[in-house]
Amino acid sequence: MEVIVLNIVIEKNMTRYDLIVGEYIHHYNEENMVFFTWLLNGNTGPSVTWKKGDRLDLGYLSSKTDGINKADMVGIMSELMDRFPEWISGMFIPAGYESYE
Repeated sequence: MEVIVLNIVIEKNMTRYDLIVGEYIHHYNEENMVFFTWLLNGNTGPSVTWKKGDRLDLGYLSSKTDGINKADMVGIMSELMDRFPEWISGMFIPAGYESYE
């Protein structure tokens, strides 16, 4: 598998998300992994990684990631799931945040 890295822009929920997204192979267990980094400051920002094809609990992910609240996490992940359906098998969206999809 080759490493894939893209710079994409998502405009959702009245917010512009400038992201670096991609796939890579984890160096310890050789599993296919996916990531995104939200370039909040133009050059840096919070990152999230997960095993390719996992079902994700977005409330949990948000609680473990500094700088990405639940509404932003739902907006980003729902768009990534639409663009790259093989990356996320499903999502648990926190109650009250369904409209941010």
